Amino acid sequence: TTLVDIAGELTSSYWVLDFNGNIVHYAQGAWAYEVRPAAGKRLVALASCGLGSRLYAVGQNGTVLRRAAAEWTEENVGSSTFLTDVVCDSSRAYATGDDGKLYVREGSTWTGYPTGGSGGFTGLALMFSQQEVYLSGSSGLVVRCDISALPPTCAPESTGTAAHLAAIWGDTASNTVFAVGENGTLVQRGATWSVIPLPGVTERLAGVTGFFDSTNNQ
Repeated sequence: TTLVDIAGELTSSYWVLDFNGNIVHYAQGAWAYEVRPAAGKRLVALASCGLGSRLYAVGQNGTVLRRAAAEWTEENVGSSTFLTDVVCDSSRAYATGDDGKLYVREGSTWTGYPTGGSGGFTGLALMFSQQEVYLSGSSGLVVRCDISALPPTCAPESTGTAAHLAAIWGDTASNTVFAVGENGTLVQRGATWSVIPLPGVTERLAGVTGFFDSTNNQ
């Protein structure tokens, strides 16, 4: 079936997620199914941290799975909302979904925090050095949350577009955030948000990622 997400920082070990919510692990030539979700718990997003030592997957009905010590276990976020994206760092994990909240895993406990954003979110980006997360959604919505302390302090930002933003990604080294969405929309946040024209591109953009090129400062 269609592949929808990939996670892992090593070419010798990484995970892919398919449209049915199955997670398949690649390890030095061998492929193996690790997760086949139960009905009503289809997974839609993956995240890796610690060079694959920890992974998270989220999806339907508040489903969260965590992989540590080569074992997947289900965790309780205290909600049945559809979770659409997840990110993690060395100490925390963050998830978001249809209810417009930011879910934070601190220690071993998940807590949902209101963000003030109207409607649900489809994308989540972590800016580790800045201690911020960015959430993207419909009608050009982006909310920035300061996560240096909990509960987070969140505020909406003006992106200059009304397009649905399907995905968001941030480069913490350059302190730059990009979001993409319908009708070939690409917006970038430096000092302020700006729309980046993509001539001739009208398709729905579903994902965005990259790396900081220090040689060219981009």
